[in-house]
Amino acid sequence: MAYSIKRTKTVEASVRHVAEDQVRKALADLAMPGRTGPVEAVHDCRKRCKKLRALVRLVRPSLGGQYRDANEIFRDAARELSSIRDAESLLGTFDDVVAASIDQLPDGGLPGVRAGLRHRAVAATAKVEDDDGAVRRARRLLEQGREAVDDWSLNDDGWDAIGPGLHKTYARGRKALGPVVDAPSPEHFHEWRKRAKYTWYHVRLLDDAAPSVLNPLGKRFKDLSDALGDAHDLAVLEQQLTDSPDEFGGGEQVDGALVVVRGRRVALEKAAQSLGARLYAEKPDAFVDRLGRYWHTWQAMGDELRAGALAELHPPDDGLEALNVGQLTTMAEEAGVPGRSGMRKADLIGALRAQG
Repeated sequence: MAYSIKRTKTVEASVRHVAEDQVRKALADLAMPGRTGPVEAVHDCRKRCKKLRALVRLVRPSLGGQYRDANEIFRDAARELSSIRDAESLLGTFDDVVAASIDQLPDGGLPGVRAGLRHRAVAATAKVEDDDGAVRRARRLLEQGREAVDDWSLNDDGWDAIGPGLHKTYARGRKALGPVVDAPSPEHFHEWRKRAKYTWYHVRLLDDAAPSVLNPLGKRFKDLSDALGDAHDLAVLEQQLTDSPDEFGGGEQVDGALVVVRGRRVALEKAAQSLGARLYAEKPDAFVDRLGRYWHTWQAMGDELRAGALAELHPPDDGLEALNVGQLTTMAEEAGVPGRSGMRKADLIGALRAQG
């Protein structure tokens, strides 16, 4: 099932179905890490836990006291896997920095830094392959969460079940933008990232209400979340390099890496501020009212139909556009098209299609 609220179901039924689907997939990730590889398995499982937390946040006011238990279970399951994810993520982020900064690397590159990061990543991967205790604990928590989903009940339905939760998360993200602008720090950016990511997931959950508008909006919130996520990983990497320089090739290697890493982190943070100021330009009441209108239109009129020019909606697949005039003229002759000798390409194509 797609990660989305369905018009043909009650909100409660949709939330349960989405939750059941995500928990099932998260458990499958940990049960068969060899299917995608241990690194991807942990990454996918943690991502599903975040999607589950976003889901319950969307209906938080209506879910009542059940919200806290659900949020804590999925939060704790993801935390069990955080050290494994961090080691692999930092190696990947470092490789991305190097690829983006080839002309800024010191003479001799940064092989010592990468070797240290890879050593940590390999050790983390082994934990998944060996069915580490953290992995087993994460599975148990997810199983508890799966059992609890059956008992979830909402006090409201329709937009009344969704609007207040959407408002709360968006308002917190907008508020978190203030400290980022007034006193930029890795901590403030990380806090903002958590809020922005929840709104990205909320927009995804509501995408079917107005895909032509909400799909691009969701992609921009994803861009913001990705930029802030990489900036956070770079801040963590900076700290690790500073704390344990000998593990990463020594002071000279670490100093060279820090110059590049800090430069990229600051650039990502500036880009995030620029995009975020636009995504959070609306006040929470206006944002929620706008999405609510999409919701009510969806309920009244059904799924959005694709609109556009006729040729864009129904592009021909007969291959005639790829042929030259000579080939088209030959086909027109075989089809008995009158006046073909004086026709241009577009005329020939039109005449041939009219022949049926």
